[in-house]
Amino acid sequence: MNNVIRWWGVLIAVLWFPPVAAVQSIAFFEQLLAFEKYYAEKLGAQQRCSENALVEVKVCSARLRNDGNAPFLLHHGKPTDVVVTLFHGLSDSPFYLRSIAKGLHDAGFTVVVALVPGHGLTDADQDMQDPQLSERWMQHASEVMTLSANYGTHHYIGGASSGGAIAALYSLQNADDVAGLLLFSGALALANNAEQLSRIWGMQTIAKWLDGDYVSDGENPYRYPEISLFAVYELMEVIRNIRKKLQSNSVNIPTFAAHSAADLTAPFSGVEDFLALNRAEHNVVLIDEQYTLCHSHLTLDTEQVKAIDFPEQGEAIVDACLVPRANPLHGYMMAMLVNFIQQNQKSIKAE
Repeated sequence: MNNVIRWWGVLIAVLWFPPVAAVQSIAFFEQLLAFEKYYAEKLGAQQRCSENALVEVKVCSARLRNDGNAPFLLHHGKPTDVVVTLFHGLSDSPFYLRSIAKGLHDAGFTVVVALVPGHGLTDADQDMQDPQLSERWMQHASEVMTLSANYGTHHYIGGASSGGAIAALYSLQNADDVAGLLLFSGALALANNAEQLSRIWGMQTIAKWLDGDYVSDGENPYRYPEISLFAVYELMEVIRNIRKKLQSNSVNIPTFAAHSAADLTAPFSGVEDFLALNRAEHNVVLIDEQYTLCHSHLTLDTEQVKAIDFPEQGEAIVDACLVPRANPLHGYMMAMLVNFIQQNQKSIKAE
């Protein structure tokens, strides 16, 4: 794309802003191009996105399954007071955070949605068996947060599922640089059987064997058909590091957490334990068990479910969570999220 963004940005700056503001605007658009350059180098084989918007920078590539798997940034043509950086979950893609990003952008914030290493690819077999995968996740988070620092003043980090774990660990390691933490189905604990198996020596080798040749293509165009067992054990490394940090550090990170009480993949107890040791203000949206909302569906609204266009399933479906379903309280969750950030900003400015 992507001289389109460069020249549109320059033109708008020159025509609509006074000289000083125009220079600042041009500088900002140059910073946006840094986001594009970063992912272009990571993905290679960059190609024009099928859809482009003036308020969006999206990095598309022939290596990605489709454009919905691409990392993207929503901006306002200038730095904003609040910048939110989000990381998606295991086997998911940036598409799963699209509605949350849009709601935050509509509230006046800049939003950066990262593409976590190993995800969104037409061929993810090598990545999903990389023994350095969790280290790559954390290095990537650090690099993306460095980019995000150019887009505004106060920096919030968050994520869905494993992306929430990545964001939580980054927050604990860089508390002074983070204004708040945002968790959506945060995987700060896993189901008991997954945690217990991860403690057995040699299980990662067995997981590689069980994963076989990892398949990335399936009926859902924005999510891998299965979660890599090997990657689950890499996620456990992140979770253990979070627990070590919680034991050795005083935690004071304003936190928003949205979770389903029916979540069996990442039980809410992990988030509860984190919040119990966190001295800062926190807001929780716990969706009642009666809604039977699955782990990966918390971030989805009706438009996303429609876009996934998942084939209709017969009565004999084995796992209802495989069929995407919108969070029935998505609007309420977003209202609470925006209110949390706004109230936290008031507290920051009052200090």
